[in-house]
Amino acid sequence: MTDALVEQCQAEISILEKENRLNRHEVDQVKSKFLSKKSEISNAYKSMSGLSSEQRREQGQKLNLIRTQLNELIQQAYVSSDEKVIEEKISESVDVTAKMTISKGSLHPLTHAYQEMTSILTAMGFEIALGPHIEDEYHNFTALNFPKDHPAVTMHDTFYIKNVEKLLRTHTSTVQVHVLNKKKPPLRIATPGQVYRCDHDLTHSPMFNQMECLVVNETCNFSELKWLVIKFCEAYLGKALEYRFRPSFFPFTEPSAEIDIVWNDSWLELGGCGMVHPNVLEEAGIDSKQYKGFAFGMGIDRLAMLKYGVNDLRLFYENHIEFLEQF
Repeated sequence: MTDALVEQCQAEISILEKENRLNRHEVDQVKSKFLSKKSEISNAYKSMSGLSSEQRREQGQKLNLIRTQLNELIQQAYVSSDEKVIEEKISESVDVTAKMTISKGSLHPLTHAYQEMTSILTAMGFEIALGPHIEDEYHNFTALNFPKDHPAVTMHDTFYIKNVEKLLRTHTSTVQVHVLNKKKPPLRIATPGQVYRCDHDLTHSPMFNQMECLVVNETCNFSELKWLVIKFCEAYLGKALEYRFRPSFFPFTEPSAEIDIVWNDSWLELGGCGMVHPNVLEEAGIDSKQYKGFAFGMGIDRLAMLKYGVNDLRLFYENHIEFLEQF
């Protein structure tokens, strides 16, 4: 892969500018083409698994540079499109003497979702646990059995904070690490909160809300995990669900599975789950031969989209009154 990819991205943005089509929707399409999980650069990251350690390091540096350049081009395009909208609004005639009507506010739909989900989990015997949004690599990756060359550890997926060796947490599993290091089993905790990843489209946001649950005791098993996940989802979504568990892989669970449900007559991926990997328990000083654990996680935003019939995640964050008033 060469700088030709960056030049191609620049060319497509330039065409949008010349044809007066530079808006957020069009920029989203460009971003999806060059930076989505199915893009050429993402495929290049995936192909690194067959390289030697030295080759992966060199290739990773090259890909990170190209991705940074692509991201800068696209972010600048977003800025330009927003400036265009602001200029158009300023040019409109505004009557500053018009009487203003101040209406009564209400809770945000994601706040409704957060409160309802935590209420369900509390009734199921879970303790709500919160933690810091800014973490180090140990709590975000190492303690959760991530290998050092895992793709999520790179800037491809994670927001790093320069000069302080910190990052914005990519999942609320970091809270589970803090709890495991402070408390002894049995444990039954839910860790809701905001997480941050390099992703942005109709169903993904750089910041989104995640709900993860962890159970550690001497007798827990995968059957209990499956029952608990489905009962939680059915309680929140308000109906019986057709579901399936697909084998998957996560560094911190073994075995691992993806949770799918039937929604609008098609299968939809809802989240991930699995039995806590013995390495995670041992790292926290818990005897993995005596204790077992299971965990599951899913997006609060994703579940709220299903319940409220919202097809674009970004609507939750754009704060248009017309949209929020519906809730």
